[in-house]
Amino acid sequence: MEELDIEELKKRKMEELKQKFAEQEANEQQAEFAEQQQEAQLDAIMRKLLEPEAKTRLANVRLVNKELYFRAVQSAMYLAQRSGGKEKLNDYQMKRVLERLSGAKREIRIVKKGKKW
Repeated sequence: MEELDIEELKKRKMEELKQKFAEQEANEQQAEFAEQQQEAQLDAIMRKLLEPEAKTRLANVRLVNKELYFRAVQSAMYLAQRSGGKEKLNDYQMKRVLERLSGAKREIRIVKKGKKW
């Protein structure tokens, strides 16, 4: 009898674990789908606000640094609101925005002068 109970408990536990795993997987898929939808919406907005070269630059930033990408998107939206959406941001303007957001500093070059023998 105890053997049957142990086997029954094992089966129940296995079913519970399978169910938990299936629920967790479904939740992950829903979250991923929601994230994809948000990115598609952002992409559509950026298509309206940016020229193709600027959009390409921003896409490259997204691959490297997601945080900087989202800050740049916010800045682009802000600039578009300020300008009234009359003109699209070009590549030069986007580059300037990215430089400001990334905190890029002047390049420091050290030149070592050698002794003349």
